[in-house]
Amino acid sequence: MRYLRVTISLLAIFALSCMLYAQNMNMQAPAWVNPNKSNPNINEGGYDVYTVSLQNPVLQWTPPVVSNTPTVTYIYDLRIVELVAGQAVDYLMESAPTFFKKEGLIVPQIIIPVSVITKFLPGHLYAVQVTAKQKITNTPFGSKSVTIPPISGPIMVFQVHIPKSANDSDISNSK
Repeated sequence: MRYLRVTISLLAIFALSCMLYAQNMNMQAPAWVNPNKSNPNINEGGYDVYTVSLQNPVLQWTPPVVSNTPTVTYIYDLRIVELVAGQAVDYLMESAPTFFKKEGLIVPQIIIPVSVITKFLPGHLYAVQVTAKQKITNTPFGSKSVTIPPISGPIMVFQVHIPKSANDSDISNSK
């Protein structure tokens, strides 16, 4: 019985020290870098709306910053959902069907593949979020590994700019 109490006490002390360590880490989530200009005329549920170019469909973010830890390497998971009018953006990010997902990115950016970017609809809004996860590597003998929980960045709302073809502009000019 005494052994059990000592074990429970040690586990409680260990858990408390882990929680205090996590609080002292001062984590800053990934932040969006590209696209970097929002459309001043559009706002969706309190979110600025950015425009992704069909010709250059790049999403880019900063790696997370975690103070008081050794250098950490991250991998990234990215998820895009299509927004539905009248639904909260954060709710849809959690529960809507995935429009596009890419896991295990090793750099903090993605060029959306042509096969995907052409499926975006003009005038529709989408939300994207990236989650950074610590890439686990083997640590040298005797060194302590630091475990950092997944860090989700902010949600960004965007639309894809699909330029009108020359034929479309000719039709609209003839009316």
